[in-house]
Amino acid sequence: MGATSLEIAGNTIADRLKDEVAYYGVDGQNPYGVNASRMDAHGGWVATPTDLLRIAVLYDGFPQPQDRLRPEVLAQMVAASSANENYAKGWSVNRHHNWWHTGSLPGTGAILVRASNGHCWAVLVNTRSTKPGFFKALDQLPWKIVRGVKRWPKLQVR
Repeated sequence: MGATSLEIAGNTIADRLKDEVAYYGVDGQNPYGVNASRMDAHGGWVATPTDLLRIAVLYDGFPQPQDRLRPEVLAQMVAASSANENYAKGWSVNRHHNWWHTGSLPGTGAILVRASNGHCWAVLVNTRSTKPGFFKALDQLPWKIVRGVKRWPKLQVR
C-alpha cells in the first residue's frame, strides 16, 4: 500500500516518534497522561494523513484504485446496523452514502471521510477543544474546500 508511517504511540513526550508532533491539552487535559501504547486497538496509533488515505482508497468502493475487498464484503462493512441507522461496522454512515470515522484523545482530534462524491480525506490535529461544535467544524472544513475546487488534477494511481 505504501503506508509506512503507522506506529503505536508512546506514552510520554520523550517517547515521541521521529517526525511525530507534540500534543497540546486544553482545559486541564494532559495528552501525555494517557496510556496510548495500550490503546493499539482503538486509537493509540500515529500516522500521517497521507498514509491513512493510502489505505482508505483501497477500501472506498470507487473504481480507481481497485479495492482490496470484494464489493459484497465492502457493502456489508458499511451497511447500517439495525440498532443505529447511522452506524455500520466501525464507520459512521448516512443516507448520502458517506462513511467516516472520528477519533479523539486528550491532545488529538481526527476524522477520516469517504464521501460519495468520489473523494476521501483525513484531517488530524494535535489538540482538541472541549467546546461543543469542535468535531462539526473539523468535519465541515474539508467539505468547504472540496466544494471550492474548480478543477481536480488527474488521479495518480501507484
